Amino acid sequence: MRSTPSVGHGGRARTRRDPGITRRRIERPGGGVRRGREKDSTLETKSNGEIKEATDFCSPDKTLNPPAEKIRKKKKNVKKSPQRPSLILQLRAIGAKTADISNDIRKRAGLETKEIPVLNVSCRDLIVGKATSRYPSIVSFYNDRCTYLFYHPFQSKEISMEMYYCHMQALRLDFAKRQITFRINHKLEQFPRDYNPSIRSQRLVIGLNSEGDIKRVDTLLKKRSVT
Repeated sequence: MRSTPSVGHGGRARTRRDPGITRRRIERPGGGVRRGREKDSTLETKSNGEIKEATDFCSPDKTLNPPAEKIRKKKKNVKKSPQRPSLILQLRAIGAKTADISNDIRKRAGLETKEIPVLNVSCRDLIVGKATSRYPSIVSFYNDRCTYLFYHPFQSKEISMEMYYCHMQALRLDFAKRQITFRINHKLEQFPRDYNPSIRSQRLVIGLNSEGDIKRVDTLLKKRSVT
């Protein structure tokens, strides 16, 4: 808004200065100074003469962009690799596959089909009197007997054990030790020096690997009225 002249009592002309206009000193290149006017950056004049405060966009309290929302990272579903089966389960599966393959070969050759065991379990140790097998074996349980391989500790031979339930005396299942113990009342041909039936402290022992195996054997023998 421009200043308008007014005439006072003395006859001199005076100018009214707009309150929104301030004076400033402008330095010239030659060293001279002239006065100029600049508008206050914090005030804005409306056409009707009212003054309002201008919005300061450079204020730190006011920002042009809204606050960014926190982005939650989605957890990636990591697929767990399947656990490898235990050694007991692997031996059990191998024994079952071996029996199936041997039966299939016998059928193709026209031979008598081999009897399939009711239960296969793995053992950790085998004892006959004073002899302990050098290696463990798979113990196969049938309706009338159990079979396993015994590796003699003093002789380089592999003995196929076939123990009938009707010949087992003082049969006992020890769940704490996971053992099957019994006696045979006659001499064993392959163990003339290791097993003496007249010595009651000498027994045959089948040590199983897990508590589940000893429970399954117990169930099987009770169904056969062995224990």
